[in-house]
Amino acid sequence: MAVYRACAEADPEAPIVLMGDSAGGGLALSLAMQVREAGPAGLPGPAGLVLIAPWLDVTTSDPSQARIEPRDVMLMRPGVRTLGRWYAGAWDPTDERVSPLFGTLRGLPPIALVCGTHDILVADARRLAARARAEEVPLAYHEEPGLMHVYPLLGLPESRRAEARIWEFLAARMGRG
Repeated sequence: MAVYRACAEADPEAPIVLMGDSAGGGLALSLAMQVREAGPAGLPGPAGLVLIAPWLDVTTSDPSQARIEPRDVMLMRPGVRTLGRWYAGAWDPTDERVSPLFGTLRGLPPIALVCGTHDILVADARRLAARARAEEVPLAYHEEPGLMHVYPLLGLPESRRAEARIWEFLAARMGRG
């Protein structure tokens, strides 16, 4: 929050887009929620969010993850669940600051969400997409069949297509599209 505040105060007219992958994607969404909660007297909200294979629920409780896990070459539920408990510390792991999937999306800016189908975190990405539709939050969701966790960062042909989608989203949010 301190870094966000410093950026917002350094150039109040410049739009801020929060972006993160994996745990960073969860942090970006959590931060956007915290900025929103600060209210109109607080900080200006971000212009958008880019979430790449975000870790949105540290409880790893979605039942569909068990079916996805055998195809996931990077993540296993027991390890992710243990890391989630460590990350939550004394906080409830369902607190939206820890697992932003448990918070409301209303009042958030447009979101670009990218995930592969062979990533256990796609289950939570799908839940976020459904919640965004229900709460009428603009969300551009792209799910790449057969690809793994954080595939947009791995230099694959599909990565370049994901990068192009992200750049297009960023240009629109930054007033250049």
